[in-house]
Amino acid sequence: MPYKYPEDTATADVAIEVYDSKSLEQLLNDALNALIGLMSNPSTVKPKEYREFEIIAKEPERLIHDSLEELIFLKDAETFIFHDISAKLQNENSQLIARISGKGDYTDIYSQEIGVDVKAITWHKFTVQQEPDGKWYAFIILDV
Repeated sequence: MPYKYPEDTATADVAIEVYDSKSLEQLLNDALNALIGLMSNPSTVKPKEYREFEIIAKEPERLIHDSLEELIFLKDAETFIFHDISAKLQNENSQLIARISGKGDYTDIYSQEIGVDVKAITWHKFTVQQEPDGKWYAFIILDV
């Protein structure tokens, strides 16, 4: 999974940069995995409960943004974090439909390595684009 966490982005923010993704679907999967890797150490989260959700958007930017926001919502509203996650992407009637699923567990500070408490995905410098070589790129700033 080619992604990194660039530093010197902002003092109260963390960034994810996803690159070399061969498709928009791979970009989405890489971004989701980057976010769960920031919020916890996924290897310490037991895959006890299966979750799935669907995100529908017209633009790739909105699809990536809303998919990541859903992970934050599950963490904040239900204290649920993922051990693993994957997305399948379809294009139907000019809409992008992401079906996202994975296994995880409720937050347990005694048995899990909890990472950064991400509060939101910002639109500041938010970028999703297909490069001239056909690969996909995203730059995402997270409010922490």
